[in-house]
Amino acid sequence: MKTQTPKIVYIDDVAQNLEVFSMAMPDEWEIVTFENPQECLNALKDIDPWVIISDQKMPGVSGLELLEKAGELVPEAVRIIVTGQTDEQTMIQLVRRAKIYDYITKPWNNDELETCLQKAVDYFLAVREKNEAFGELEKKNSQLAESNSRLIQLTQDLETASVREVELRKDIEVWTAAAIVRAVKDKTMNFPMRKDIVGLTYDIINSSAHLGEIVDENTIRAHVRRLFTSGAIKYGALLESNSGDSSYVHFGALGSTDNIFQAAYAVATEFREALAAFNHKHKRSVQCGIALHFMPSTLIRVNEFAERHKGELIIQKDFDSESGDVDFLHRMEKLIHELPGTNIILSEDFLSGSPQLEASAVSLGFYSAKGSARKIKLYLLPSPELSHEILKNFISTHFPFDQGLGVA
Repeated sequence: MKTQTPKIVYIDDVAQNLEVFSMAMPDEWEIVTFENPQECLNALKDIDPWVIISDQKMPGVSGLELLEKAGELVPEAVRIIVTGQTDEQTMIQLVRRAKIYDYITKPWNNDELETCLQKAVDYFLAVREKNEAFGELEKKNSQLAESNSRLIQLTQDLETASVREVELRKDIEVWTAAAIVRAVKDKTMNFPMRKDIVGLTYDIINSSAHLGEIVDENTIRAHVRRLFTSGAIKYGALLESNSGDSSYVHFGALGSTDNIFQAAYAVATEFREALAAFNHKHKRSVQCGIALHFMPSTLIRVNEFAERHKGELIIQKDFDSESGDVDFLHRMEKLIHELPGTNIILSEDFLSGSPQLEASAVSLGFYSAKGSARKIKLYLLPSPELSHEILKNFISTHFPFDQGLGVA
């Protein structure tokens, strides 16, 4: 983390003014002064100042000209001009044209000078905090680049650090799941808790066959993850894991979705259609297994990790859902990897909340997970690539016993 000690650079060709300025500043601030404008420009990158203040009338170069050059060298620094000009309207026009933060008239009042500089320091910290935060977020999802650009443009237009801070808080919320933001505001997140939820997961089949494939400057797994995540966000899912070749989301934990069965089914089917369109457009054959399962009384908790780094306490939180049904959901999905195309496997528990789907689903038989006496009937929404003969062989292999009983 960068230093929290404000660095202030002041340029004035009158040495006495530099001394008076330095004495007026708080002791904890780092003050660097220059009589020579060129020496100042040469040293700016090494100093990396927070605020640059320049006298307007100097031999050879004006303060506005110097600050314009300084803006090219250290664009994050807040720039302020010091002038004897008393026509406020004229100075405002000059400041706006040169894109300078503010101006100070001479002779200055020490208290007013410190107040002005404190606002500039606050503004610099707010902008730097924004740049660091969004720099990290941009690495996680390239789709956020456009939103990040809009936010940067917005923050450049803020007139004061206090307004900038309020706007930043509003915009940061868009990086967080809407259900979580709502729950935090309403103070309805009480963990650990047990909830009836619908789980949805996918996994890329034979993902090793697509290693090294780049489409539109992104890997295959990144495209697939984007297709799935966009639908999950749209329908109010909580994204619990989303890395590598698979993702796992669930609906209903925070009451953010009216009908968790319909929402999960919509995400699954729209994802399958989007994947088919992607394959057609890019002449690829990427296939996934998709599974849906209703998981009653699932334990949901928040894991909190706290570490102190250079004096600052950093806290990270994530969701974690635990039950035998969560494990069973993933076993269901792995079961259909041997089938061609992108197939959707459903549990009877899931169909109990969406009975209208049973007419279009193929019954596979009863299945049980290792160590569990409970048998759950499974259904399949087959892909167009799945022939009747292959499906028949699949059922006879995995559900060969009486009443279609198989063991995971």
